[in-house]
Amino acid sequence: MWEEGFATYAVRLLNPGLSSREVFFAPTDLGAEATRHLPHLARLVRQDMDHPSAAPLYAALIAGGPAEASRLHADLPPRSGYVLGYRLVERLSRRYALARLVNLTGPRLRQIVAAELEALSQEREARFITMRRRA
Repeated sequence: MWEEGFATYAVRLLNPGLSSREVFFAPTDLGAEATRHLPHLARLVRQDMDHPSAAPLYAALIAGGPAEASRLHADLPPRSGYVLGYRLVERLSRRYALARLVNLTGPRLRQIVAAELEALSQEREARFITMRRRA
């Protein structure tokens, strides 16, 4: 999820004129639709991130269809993991240079992501940067 979120964030940085639909390569505004679910998703991922059988959760959040997504949370749009990963990177980029973020690995990356998931899970209403086309 970290890699996909980072890649999506990079697309946004390199193409500031793209809409949310274009950034997430989705037929609907995935960014807006998934945002209201982010605190719940952050809790799910934080709880399972060290569990050996967490792979199905990540697969459902990244590549799963509507059935897999709705099993995780009612009305959850498919591929919401991209939005969660994007949001993690976007939030962390406020505190760390991108060069530092891209080089994080292992226990340090896990520690930083876990702390950010915890913070995001505590938000009452997750906010998302609106991506609008520039005229």
